[in-house]
Amino acid sequence: MKVECSRIRHAAASRSIRDRNARCADPSGMMRVLLVAAALMLSSAGAPAQTLTPVQPTASETTINAGTVSLGGSRAANISSAASLASQLKAVEAEKDGNGNATARLVEILNSGIAAAERAETLRADIERLRVEMAAAPARRDGLRTALAAPAPELAIRDLAQGLDAKKLESELRLAEAAVGSARQSVQTLTETLAQQRQRPQQIRQSMIEAKQVLREITAGLQVGTSERESAREAEIRVAVLGARRRMRILEVAYLEQQLLAHDERIALLNVEQQVAQRALAEADDRLNAWRVVVQAQRARHAAEKKREAQETEESLAAMPENVRAIAERSSRVAKTLAVVTAKETEVTQQLAQAEARLQELEDDLASVQQRVVIAGLNETIALVLRKQQVDLPTLGAYQRRAARLRDETSWAAGLQIDAERARARLLDVDAVTSEVLKNAEPPLPPVAIAYFEPQVADLLHLIRSSADSLHSAAGRYIKQLGRLDNAERQLVSRAEGYRQLIREHLLWVRSTAVMTPMVLGELGHAVAWLTDPTSWVEVVSRLARDMVREWMRWLGGAGFLLLIILLRPWLSKVVAHEREQARKVRTDHIGRTLKSLAATATIAAALPLAIYVVGWKLQTLSQSGDFGFAVGAGLRELALISFGFNFLMYLLRDGNVGDTQFRWPHSARSSLRRNLRWLAPIVLVLGFTIWVSEAQDDEVIQTSLGRVAFVIAMLALAVFLWRVLRPGGALLQALVERNAQSLLVRLQYVWLIAGVAVPLSLAMLSISGYHYSALQLQVRLQATAWLIVLVAVVGETLMRFLVIARRRMAFQKAVEERLAERRARHSGRDESEARDEETLEVSEPEVSVEDLQAQAGSLLRTTLGIVAILGMWATWADVLPALSVLNEIVLWHVTEARDGVETLVAVSAVDLALGLLVAALAYVGAKNLPGALELLLLNNTALDAGAKYAFTALLRYIIVGAGITVVCGFLGMEWSKLQWLVAALSVGLGFGLQEIVANFVSGLILLFERPIRIGDVVTVNGSTGTVARIQIRATTLIDFDQKELIMPNKVFITGEVLNWTLSDHTNRLLINVGVAYGSDTRRAMELMVEVAERCETVVSDPAPVATFEGFGDNTLNLVLRCYMPSLERRLHTITELHSGINDVFTEEGINIAFPQRDVHLDTSAPLSIRMLRGKATD
Repeated sequence: MKVECSRIRHAAASRSIRDRNARCADPSGMMRVLLVAAALMLSSAGAPAQTLTPVQPTASETTINAGTVSLGGSRAANISSAASLASQLKAVEAEKDGNGNATARLVEILNSGIAAAERAETLRADIERLRVEMAAAPARRDGLRTALAAPAPELAIRDLAQGLDAKKLESELRLAEAAVGSARQSVQTLTETLAQQRQRPQQIRQSMIEAKQVLREITAGLQVGTSERESAREAEIRVAVLGARRRMRILEVAYLEQQLLAHDERIALLNVEQQVAQRALAEADDRLNAWRVVVQAQRARHAAEKKREAQETEESLAAMPENVRAIAERSSRVAKTLAVVTAKETEVTQQLAQAEARLQELEDDLASVQQRVVIAGLNETIALVLRKQQVDLPTLGAYQRRAARLRDETSWAAGLQIDAERARARLLDVDAVTSEVLKNAEPPLPPVAIAYFEPQVADLLHLIRSSADSLHSAAGRYIKQLGRLDNAERQLVSRAEGYRQLIREHLLWVRSTAVMTPMVLGELGHAVAWLTDPTSWVEVVSRLARDMVREWMRWLGGAGFLLLIILLRPWLSKVVAHEREQARKVRTDHIGRTLKSLAATATIAAALPLAIYVVGWKLQTLSQSGDFGFAVGAGLRELALISFGFNFLMYLLRDGNVGDTQFRWPHSARSSLRRNLRWLAPIVLVLGFTIWVSEAQDDEVIQTSLGRVAFVIAMLALAVFLWRVLRPGGALLQALVERNAQSLLVRLQYVWLIAGVAVPLSLAMLSISGYHYSALQLQVRLQATAWLIVLVAVVGETLMRFLVIARRRMAFQKAVEERLAERRARHSGRDESEARDEETLEVSEPEVSVEDLQAQAGSLLRTTLGIVAILGMWATWADVLPALSVLNEIVLWHVTEARDGVETLVAVSAVDLALGLLVAALAYVGAKNLPGALELLLLNNTALDAGAKYAFTALLRYIIVGAGITVVCGFLGMEWSKLQWLVAALSVGLGFGLQEIVANFVSGLILLFERPIRIGDVVTVNGSTGTVARIQIRATTLIDFDQKELIMPNKVFITGEVLNWTLSDHTNRLLINVGVAYGSDTRRAMELMVEVAERCETVVSDPAPVATFEGFGDNTLNLVLRCYMPSLERRLHTITELHSGINDVFTEEGINIAFPQRDVHLDTSAPLSIRMLRGKATD
């Protein structure tokens, strides 16, 4: 035994569990799993620690006893048991209560250890239970097979039903329905269990890998000695808890191995149990159907009997008074209604049986496909079955239509039930009602007649009451059956959606046909002969002709409508031309002209496509699915849709049409698109018709030859078209450059070119490689996306034109007012009415730049259209997105998470990475655009100032970025518990190299919350004055009066001295220093200075301007003017105006403004020596 365990131990690092078990000498599966457990324990023994020696299990501590795993008896087992850990927990809690020295960390560690020890005991019990079950499995399987081989018991429902009254029959029917429900639930449970068990081996192997990884980490932790910061008590607890976790992991690996060994036996047993349950369900269904036949027959007989009795009674009372005959007629109506309800109940019961059978069939098909996918993978054969099954699956729309009908029927039956309840309430006392009826008879009856007719009327009322009781019960049963039918159909649609989900997840990744080879192309002749077969086309025409004869009124009406559209085309063209001319004038231009022109263009383009679509739809309704007529109808419908799109674009791009005169698209771009569409359209129309005709018929050879060749040629033509249109230097790109050279379309022009050409070529290669179905599905959605982009572009241009029209009208009105003002000024003597006559004014229309308009409203428009486009593309690609779930099987790395106190490895797949990147992209786009859009939509309509709006948008941007980072880290497995050490390390670094950056970031947050400075404030800091333009994460941007941008760290505004000129009051003071010459009249000078300030428009009167005499200077008498402005706007202009005004008034008054003077005194006490020197001449 030791030799075998040693061999397992040395192979554990490089071999799987199944390979190790194959080397063991013991053939018993249970013995092999025990050997694995023992080997794992032996391989984890390590060297002693430095200060505290952890208790390590030895080979003697791990014993194998009677087919069970025994890990007890040693000191390691004792200290790691649940009881020992619980006693330590009590001791720690007691110390905490008494001394307060124990920490919550020790309590948490001990709780996790107790959970691990309890889990180990549970695993030990599970191993024993599984061993017992597997030992008894062969005998149970043989017994079930014997039961299956026995013949089914014969049904004798009719014999059993004899002698039973209606209540007993109804009771037996309910019991049969309950038995079917129970049997169906058993089959469903076994089917789900079997599907889970088929996938279980892969999950077990992955769980074993994760458990072994955690076990190695635990073993490494046991080999670590006591650290300096760890007390002996803490070390003992750590070792005990790690021991409990280690024992749990060993037993977990043993249990997983036992499950893996017992998997085949369990699958075999589940298969037999499923067959037994299916047989029991079939027998229960047969029994239920038999009871339904008997009960429905009894109900029909009862209704017919009530109807006959009512008719007989009505005939016998023909000579009775009018009110008595009315009661007899009411009895007949109740009986007839009962018969109708009974018939409808029978019909609904049959529909319910069909729906339940269809549901069971669909569930069986789904389980079978899932089983085959798990066993053999999704191959071409299964893919073909799924594609055919996809067509027959019930849809949600069909269910909603049926559900509406069922609701109407339920309301009708509920009304009948209420009426029956009222009738029963009125007939509680039949004798009293009989007396009242005969008493009120018209004409009055004599006493002899009353006595004669009283028994007959009483019998009639008893019959009505009995019929009302039966109707009430029948209506209740009918409502119940309707509810069951609705529930069955809802489940059917739900299962169908699950089936579709399976198809969407797998079908695109499976080759639908063989690779295109010369052999495949050799079948092209057969496909072309099928498509061009004259007999088939004659049959199609004959089918249409017969339908025209049969429904000639509808065809005549459709032909008349089409003829009307054709005849109206010249008039519609005139409408477009008229709207074009009216749109050139400001007075007559409005958005309705654009909408009318677009509607006329669409009507012109839809004439012929509409006729083709109607013919195709009619052919599909007249033909069976899959035949030639049905296929031609599908091709014609697709041809009509493509033709309408091309026609609309061609008309839209014409000279003089909407794209030219109203959207102002450049002539070169329109001409280039029309030229390329002119040659692309016939190719795509012919090939598109061929593709969809091939796809709509059932012959796979035609699909993989003719349809595939047509698809490849169409994709090649599309690639050439996109190359000619998107190439750099082309007319379209040049037009975009002229419109906005910095747009994303222009900057990524090479990306669009490569993508536009690569996508159709890739689809063609997919089809050639055998993935024709996948290529076709992607092409359909790409085509829908392209038309969505065209639609969004047209809607965007229409909305932009609406804004342009509004701006043109405003500019025109302003120009009119200015011209009127000029005319009134020039001709003030003329009649005022003539000056106001707008009709005689010749005002040139102002040119409005679309780019200027986009600067104001373009952001909102782009955001709205972007949201619409994203929603549209999501709806278009929603059916394909489940196929990306295959990325969930690509595991990139594993992370460790603690669940219920147990560490578990969790896989991070390619889906998590993709979702993380998607969230990061959305966070980036949202942080960049959402605050601006929110400001444009909401904040501009509030009373908030610019600073508050900026603070709100900046904080929102920080929140979006922070939330995005949190979500991305969650997808990538980066939890906060795992990042604490990184944050701790960064905090040390922040204290040194990053402290200034962090200080600036925190200061920026303080500026946004406390708002000592705001956007638009004029501040002075460190001697620099400017207007606050931006408050960012690290720095704030000031724009000084020279329009220079000053980048100031945020920390300066918090820790330094800041002068905010506009924080609470925008009023500011001007100081004008003036020096006048000695001898000037200072009082007059100060009066003049105050007068100049009072005349200045930008100087406020409160506080009033003040001039003061400040002192005597070396050369001047110093005067100072102090005045105030309401804001900092035009400050320099005001200073200049004051200086100029003071200079002018001083000059008029003869007051001299002094300037510095210097006196030179010569010493004349001695003769002066004067010398005259001649310098050398220079060139």
